Formats: sequence, C-alpha cells, structure tokens
Amino acid sequence: MINKDTQICISISSDPSNFGTTFHNLGYKTQGLNFLYKAVQVSDLPGAMAGVRALNIAGCSVSMPFKQTVLQYIDALDSSASHVQAVNTVLQKKGHLTGYNTDYSGVLSILQMLELSRDKKVIVAGMGGVARAHYFAFNEYGCKEIAFKARDLNKAKKNAAMIDPGCSVVEWLNGDRADILINATPLGMKGHSDVSPFTEQQITNAELVFDLVISQENTKLVNDCLKFGTPVLPGHVFSLEQLCHQYRIYTCVDAPRTLFVNKIKALFPNFDLSSITALYIN
Repeated sequence: MINKDTQICISISSDPSNFGTTFHNLGYKTQGLNFLYKAVQVSDLPGAMAGVRALNIAGCSVSMPFKQTVLQYIDALDSSASHVQAVNTVLQKKGHLTGYNTDYSGVLSILQMLELSRDKKVIVAGMGGVARAHYFAFNEYGCKEIAFKARDLNKAKKNAAMIDPGCSVVEWLNGDRADILINATPLGMKGHSDVSPFTEQQITNAELVFDLVISQENTKLVNDCLKFGTPVLPGHVFSLEQLCHQYRIYTCVDAPRTLFVNKIKALFPNFDLSSITALYIN
C-alpha cells in the first residue's frame, strides 16, 4: 500500500518505456518493499534533477539522451560512472546525489558469467553512453583489442581520444573481422528496424554478438545472427542485468533475478531463445 513512507524511484527519458516500471514494481511487490517506480518523460533535465532533490526522490534512472549531460547535476560519482563518464542511475540521500553506471557493471557481470576468453577482438558500433560503458567493461575484463565503429570518423577519433587515448576507431563501412560485435546504436529500433551496423560476413565470422536494442520483435541483426548460427545476446538481457544492479542500489536488497528472467520469457514469447541466449537465461 502506498503511504507517506513509500520510497519513490523514477526514470527520466525523452521517450520512456515501461521496461523499468514493470520489473522494479514487480520486484517491490514480490519482496514486500515499500517502493514505487514511475517512468517520466522529461524535456527539462535541470528542472527534473532539482525535483529529485526537492521531492526526496530515492532513486532516478537516466536514459537517452541524458546519460552524459546529467553529470553536471551530480554531487559524486561511483567508480562505475567515473570510469565511463556517463550516468544511468542516481541515488539521492538527504539531497546528495550519487551517480552510478549499471550499464557498465551489468555488462561486466555478463562477461564474468559467460567466462569469455580475454584475447578477443571487439568492435563496438556507436559512441554514446552505452557504447562507452561496454568499452570500459570489456577493458576492465581484460580485453585489449577494442575498437569503436562510427559514421563520422574524424569526430569519432576526437571523442575516442577523450574516452581513452589507447582506443581505436574504424570507419562505418569497415568490414574487418572481430570475435565480438556490439550494436550500441539506434539501428534496430523503430524507424531503423531493417538496418544492421554489421555485414553478413562479419556476423558469420563472429563468435558472439551483443545487440543492445530492446524489441518485441527480433531486430535485423538478431535475425541475421539466427540465420547464420552466430550466438547472440539481445537487448533485454542487458537491460535485465543493469536493472538488477540498479535495484540493489535503490533498495539494498538483491533483485529477484529468477522472477525477472521468467517475466522476460513471458514478455518476449516469440523470441528465439537459441544458442548462447538460452544457455544464459536458463
């Protein structure tokens, strides 16, 4: 029952989904926690962050396009956010805001669970906050040959130098082979559903593909992976892992992961849970 002691958590995004709302509130109800989670569409980021302080909002998820611009409104950064210089989770205590990056910690958890070899060549398509989180997670895990793939090569090189002087950038049309391919672009989302950032040859040669797009239907990239027999982890797997870390930050209680996995299966009944995906979520 909602009362004066209920802890409120929100997400701020220019185009919020119900993913976080569904899973956070399911966990709170199941575990008997006096929390409530609500997605909020935001166009005024300074006003939203002032509201988090003024209204004593316990936690705040941060989505596109605010993951980097929100840094200027944060009082302190956890090591996860400090690494990436992007924030997707904010904890508020007595008006003090601490930023975290559970994209980073979630990916690191996945790599540790999969026990991937560290001598893999990795290509990350995109250079936004999620792409940066994957770069630093793979780097922390021990992979050293990691390249960004971006449309504007000159701009990407400048951004890469600020992210990490040691990271490299390849041209968008580059078809170089990599062991692991990561789609951290909007390609696959509504309006871009028939486009993939990687060639069929790259997908065929890859050992594993990460597609970070959350979709009720398979993206072109996921369909290509299934077609060519390349193991693929879809976007809702990463959303689940980052959410579990976020849940712990807000509540100080471990998320009911098995419950969440079963909920994902119910929400995505048409997804072909083959190859490494099936191994991962079972």
